[in-house]
Amino acid sequence: MQVSLFRALKSANISDEAAERVVHAFEEHIEMAVAEAMKHYDDRITAMQSIIEAKLDAGFKGIEARMAGLDGKISGVDGKIAGIDGKFEGKFAGIQTSIDVMKWVLIAQGTLILLAGTIAGYVKIIS
Repeated sequence: MQVSLFRALKSANISDEAAERVVHAFEEHIEMAVAEAMKHYDDRITAMQSIIEAKLDAGFKGIEARMAGLDGKISGVDGKIAGIDGKFEGKFAGIQTSIDVMKWVLIAQGTLILLAGTIAGYVKIIS
């Protein structure tokens, strides 16, 4: 467009220097008009960015609060599991003691049966 304007000015018998100044002034005017028109959009974009950043910050803070709540709940579950482990450990220890006692009772009964059989056999041999 600048070349066309320059040629039009030259064909109207305007000097090169004057034509260049007109073209330069016209370019500056276009740049200013575009900058003024874009300023409104730049302001809107900046406002939208501020709103989006505020909403993201609020969202992240909400997520952080929820995560902290979940951490507390997980800690509570860990405590309950530890309590259950302790209860089972105590019960298993009791069961193990009972099993040990039953083994010794069976060994004692077996020994008594063996001893009674030996005595009965000895008495039979003697008589």
